[in-house]
Amino acid sequence: MPPDDELTADLANIMPLYLQLRSRGGVLPLEDAEDQAAEEHTETITERRRYRLHRSVERDSSASRKAKKVHGYICQGCRFDFETVYGPAGREYIEAHHLTPLAELPEDTPVSLDPREDFAVLCANCHRMMHRKDGPRTLAEIRALARVGAVQAFHSRLRGPER
Repeated sequence: MPPDDELTADLANIMPLYLQLRSRGGVLPLEDAEDQAAEEHTETITERRRYRLHRSVERDSSASRKAKKVHGYICQGCRFDFETVYGPAGREYIEAHHLTPLAELPEDTPVSLDPREDFAVLCANCHRMMHRKDGPRTLAEIRALARVGAVQAFHSRLRGPER
């Protein structure tokens, strides 16, 4: 067994890494991974409710509201307008997106965020794309992808149904 001072130093080195892992969602416990692997080999889908303990990130609950007030309610990625498509039910509906991922903000340090500079407003589809592992990281990238997709969809409609 190593001496106490070496164990203490190792623990001091491990704790920040452990906290960082937890703040990013942690990992599945081994028994959950085994359950998931077993379920993948069946023909049916089994769903169950499960409470998962995650380290919460304290955020200013008004940040999203402030970002929407500044940027409006039209997606800054694809220009989707919920109110135009859904009528009154879509009025003032949009998602706020942190331009700097929360995982990249310093831990245990208050950070001032500017609703105009540090947030964007996105429809649910663009927002999910921004959070994909290999997805776009900037507004310019999501706008470019949305334009390419819109042009491809337009040309598809011009060609008509494939035979």
